[in-house]
Amino acid sequence: MGPIRYLTPGERLIYTSRRHTVVLATSFVVFVVALALGLFLGAESYRRPTYHLGQIGAGITLLGTLYFGWRAGQWSLTRYVITNQRILLIEGLVARRITALPLRLVIDTTYRRTIGGRLLGYCDLELNLSGHPGLRSLTRIPNADRVYSLILRLLSGSQETAPAAEPVPAVLQNYQPVTAERLKKPEDRK
Repeated sequence: MGPIRYLTPGERLIYTSRRHTVVLATSFVVFVVALALGLFLGAESYRRPTYHLGQIGAGITLLGTLYFGWRAGQWSLTRYVITNQRILLIEGLVARRITALPLRLVIDTTYRRTIGGRLLGYCDLELNLSGHPGLRSLTRIPNADRVYSLILRLLSGSQETAPAAEPVPAVLQNYQPVTAERLKKPEDRK
């Protein structure tokens, strides 16, 4: 069901996206270093069997793999959701945390794009609010130009919106809520 369950009545889903995959770069480097160190210690264990280097290498490799798996899991469950009324950040692997920012509180936006962001296609957006704490920056957003122009259109009050990045599944397009009337047998309905 995804982010649809977090919408209020009358709210429309406009855009949803994960953070850019570049957020996994550090975790991937840790994984590769742990794997290389584990393989090196495993190879050395044949020359020095009394030091238990093979088990230590396997443990280091396992820790690196678990760390990368944890971070990849967090990344896959973290979403930015933009609706016609709010910007949501949905995150959490074990416990869910949803941070919402009403669009009416946003005064201005600042678009920051590093050289790496220009090469890989991501940016950071800072939202200037009217004196309220909370979600203030959207970091490592893919499709930077599209998201920035979308937020500017929503702030200006334009009703023209971009299609959702992850469309609603076909199963949910004709969704009708289950009511007591629909649960009755056809012959019992009026």
